[in-house]
Amino acid sequence: MFQISNTSLIVGLFTLLIFNANTAVKGQGRKIDVEIIVHTPKSGDTIISRKNQTYTGKFIIKNNGPDTIKTTDKFLVNVTFGNVIYTPIYRNPTRNLAAGNTDTIQSIFKMTWDTDNNSTFCGTITLSGNGNDSVKKESKTQLLNNTFCQNVYHDSRLSASSKVLKSLSIYPNPCNGILNIANSSFIPLNIKLFNFIGEEIMTIDLSFNNRTIDLSNIPKGVYFVNFSNLQFNQTRKIIVD
Repeated sequence: MFQISNTSLIVGLFTLLIFNANTAVKGQGRKIDVEIIVHTPKSGDTIISRKNQTYTGKFIIKNNGPDTIKTTDKFLVNVTFGNVIYTPIYRNPTRNLAAGNTDTIQSIFKMTWDTDNNSTFCGTITLSGNGNDSVKKESKTQLLNNTFCQNVYHDSRLSASSKVLKSLSIYPNPCNGILNIANSSFIPLNIKLFNFIGEEIMTIDLSFNNRTIDLSNIPKGVYFVNFSNLQFNQTRKIIVD
């Protein structure tokens, strides 16, 4: 009668389990539809595009399922702004993401040009598994949510205008009559005066020929003067005595 020793049986079963496990890993492939949404910048935002200017990009990552995205997986986000291609962002999820869950990726970008054009800010995402744990992505043609673009503006003049605005001065302050507006590189401005509780007191256009505000009829107190045009907006505090 043929007999199998207990030792041989245990070794055989252990070998079979290892074979089946390896086969399962090699054949494993989670099916994941990963979606990216560009949260920042938003559509219509203006990005200062002077060389070396930095700004933050924020992306929402959503797992549309059906399988879980693991913390051992790797997000790869390729980012473009106009015709500039930035260094890809590599991130692991901060937690396991079941179908329907989201995660956030944020990164700092540095401008490499100085120009004035309308453009698009785009993020394209791919996902890879860890080792033999492969990720089989959805391949249906209607699932085109791995790329998301926002229509934004990039304007180098904003930086130049900011320098002009920093050189803007108002005097005297405190003031009891005429408030003077001085600027080394004068540009037209819209000016609004608000009282301490935010009520608008007056509005004027500051042109090349008009660089003063008459506050002689304004009650004493603390006020805020808002300077703005199409390129910038800033508010200064003044005291009328």
